Amino acid sequence: MKVLILSGGNLPRRAQALVKDFAPDHIIAADAGIRHAMTLQTVPDQALGDFDSCGEEALTFVKTHKIPVRTFPPEKDYTDTELALHTAMDVAGEGGEILILGALGGRVDHSLANIFLMKQAADQGIRCQIADDQSRVFMLKGPCDLTLDRDPDEHLSPGEKSANNISLIPVFGEARGVSLEGFHYPLADADMDPGATLGISNYLEKEEGKVTLCEGYLLLILARDKK
Repeated sequence: MKVLILSGGNLPRRAQALVKDFAPDHIIAADAGIRHAMTLQTVPDQALGDFDSCGEEALTFVKTHKIPVRTFPPEKDYTDTELALHTAMDVAGEGGEILILGALGGRVDHSLANIFLMKQAADQGIRCQIADDQSRVFMLKGPCDLTLDRDPDEHLSPGEKSANNISLIPVFGEARGVSLEGFHYPLADADMDPGATLGISNYLEKEEGKVTLCEGYLLLILARDKK
């Protein structure tokens, strides 16, 4: 099951294309994420949060479309995005996928918290990603193997660097047994320490690349250089 979460941060300009490509089976709007649903001209399957920042127009939209609502008090132990993620994990199930839009931009504390939330999905065997206009962020948990395809529209001259950057950042401790095949900077069974920048700004040289992680957690970030 594929679940889309619309959070209350900045909605990517390419959100319509991201949603179409993801093709969600279920949509959850978290508080101000209702406004993003209105922008995308889609009706969520459910809405939740404390609804302290969505506005009257969004609340009218919810009532008009009879969207199921779960309301929480403003003073609570979890952010609206985390509450939405808990619900999304129940809907997606093990082996499912979750895409979160509107989770980046604005306050750094919220952006970081939303990125680290993906650990909960990784621990449940659910593939989770956060996307904005420039990046897609995934949380990998070892042991795992991931295959990446090179952009078919990108044609590099000899020695030219790709604009499609792939960065690997260890989190929650050391990432062990990291191997990269098909990359400009390969690795073989390497251990990556948190706080180090070894995995920043790599890119694919082959048509296909493989990431192997034996133990630990890695943030995989696909980030395109701005033109």
